[in-house]
Amino acid sequence: VYNMVVPNHCEFGLPQRLKDQQGCTSQRENTQYIYDNLTGAVPVDIYDALDQHKEEYLYYNTDTHWAALGAYYAYEKFCETADVKAAPLDEFSLSSYEGFLGYLYQLTGEDCLAMNPDRLDVYEPGYPYTAALSYDSGETFSEQEGINSSDSSMGYSMFLRGDNPCLRVVNKTKLIGRKLAVVKESYGNVIGPFLAASFDETYIIDFRSFEGSLPEFCQSHGVTDGLFLNSTIAANTYARVEDLYTLFP
Repeated sequence: VYNMVVPNHCEFGLPQRLKDQQGCTSQRENTQYIYDNLTGAVPVDIYDALDQHKEEYLYYNTDTHWAALGAYYAYEKFCETADVKAAPLDEFSLSSYEGFLGYLYQLTGEDCLAMNPDRLDVYEPGYPYTAALSYDSGETFSEQEGINSSDSSMGYSMFLRGDNPCLRVVNKTKLIGRKLAVVKESYGNVIGPFLAASFDETYIIDFRSFEGSLPEFCQSHGVTDGLFLNSTIAANTYARVEDLYTLFP
């Protein structure tokens, strides 16, 4: 079982004077505190990996989420920690969509954001796979045309087709005897195609809408590895922690 906490753009994108003015505390210290207090889970510390690439397009500027490139660097660190092979980025096909205005723009309507829209970089798996959605805690699955949507009007919801209770990805090239369950909120969507490249099967579970017992689900589907992935906001939000507890009835 692994735990990854993802810093948000404020940690790397704001000058210290603005952090001080707004009362922003250190996300480095926060994530380290979480990792130091884990019991029975292996930390996946991605802070330095993101910090080393912070001049690259790791985060959106009009939205609260990270972009695909940031998720890829985190995926590499996870693979190193979990002792599985990471797929090279050039094995994925890239489609880019200009003009994305995210949640921060929707919330504020600021002209400065409207004049500087983001770009959605969507990476499609290069490996043969099947993707299927479940709305009943893994009892039944419906096949999908692909892991991501091709409708750019969906914005960030293009990744994994949005926030769904459970998405199963079967990698037809992997036979390593390991299956991964990713327990996430929306920050986990963009990393999904990368993680599925390294396991036989990957189950991506949104703990805010999944109904059922996570241990029973993992046992019945032969899951060998579990990754809990949250942004620092979710990891420090009481309601999200309560949502996680519902997975262990």
